[in-house]
Amino acid sequence: PWAVFAVTLASFIIGLLTSFVLVEKQLHRNLLYKVMPRKAIKKLHRGQTVLEKYNLVTIFFSDIVGFTTMCGEMRPVQIMRMLN
Repeated sequence: PWAVFAVTLASFIIGLLTSFVLVEKQLHRNLLYKVMPRKAIKKLHRGQTVLEKYNLVTIFFSDIVGFTTMCGEMRPVQIMRMLN
């Protein structure tokens, strides 16, 4: 009886961990589709290089001192208003 219980428990734990991995994978995929064009993602999945050319591009990198602390004290809507 203990062996059956141990196998059942192990199977349950493995199934639970597998479910967590699958959920995280889907969340990752959803995020990826929100920040990148589908065409680029499909190329990446095929192992191809993604190269896009634009005539005019501006890239702005910024660091807001204390951003993490501020975000911990604000609602998401307030953060978006601040960034916009």
